[in-house]
Amino acid sequence: MGVRGLWGMVRQGEERVKLSELHGCVLALDTLTWYCAGGIKPLFYRLRNLVKAGVIPLAVLERNTQPWKKVVVKQRKLYRITYKDGGSEAQKKARLKKTTPRRKYSDIQEVCRALGIPFIFTEGEAEKMCACLNAAGVVDGVISEDSDALLYGASVVYRQFSTVPEGRITRVLMARVQEMCGLRRASLAAYAVLVGCDMLPGGAEGVGVATANKIIKSDPVRNERELKRLLKQHFARHEMYQVKKVIKEFYERPVMRSCYCVSLCKPNPVALKAVTTKIWGNDSTETPTLNKEMEEPERKD
Repeated sequence: MGVRGLWGMVRQGEERVKLSELHGCVLALDTLTWYCAGGIKPLFYRLRNLVKAGVIPLAVLERNTQPWKKVVVKQRKLYRITYKDGGSEAQKKARLKKTTPRRKYSDIQEVCRALGIPFIFTEGEAEKMCACLNAAGVVDGVISEDSDALLYGASVVYRQFSTVPEGRITRVLMARVQEMCGLRRASLAAYAVLVGCDMLPGGAEGVGVATANKIIKSDPVRNERELKRLLKQHFARHEMYQVKKVIKEFYERPVMRSCYCVSLCKPNPVALKAVTTKIWGNDSTETPTLNKEMEEPERKD
């Protein structure tokens, strides 16, 4: 979901790279993010194009949604439907009542199995598991538009990701952020708590983006202990209970519940035919194949 203004703070640690430069890299992906952005078809295109480009994606799925995240998702859905989406009042009420079907997980699993892509289930935030795997050296980076990946400890994050041939991607390197911006993970976590994040939307009273920037640059913190010490200066005693819960969420290791395979396998032609027919129907002119060139649909910003 991300923290307001965080990508701007680390801009000096960014660089633009081509998709072809990622050949052979293993990248963890919060798969549900791509699914929710456009549905199963764009997800299929993107995953298949990654495999074709020689990138090994590791799809990460959330087994259970955290209670605090359910509240945030509900609030954002309400705002989007009320103020941004069109339609009559009756249509808006119908969309508010509609829930995302659990079938999404089975659709994603079918696509991954057909393409031979490994996937795992995690308890809690998928971004957190992706970042943990990256920090441990299991994967080479994290594909995410969510700046929370940096707070969870990711060292390399790929954003503004395009899977079209010769597509360009923004790579954020935490080592470069530390060198160019003088910001460590703990400083970014302090900024997130001060301005407000998903678990603590209000942040610190009277602290905005500019003030938070000044605080973390005038008093840089290097670890969890120093982070707590800094935040105690800006939150009341009764607020520190929730602040400590946020810090624990950032630093506590995630739990993996189950996994499917541990490496990229050969695509299964039979499963591929079944899943593409299910998605596209029996129209052979639209149904993609492993050998048919496919382009990622244009993103609508």
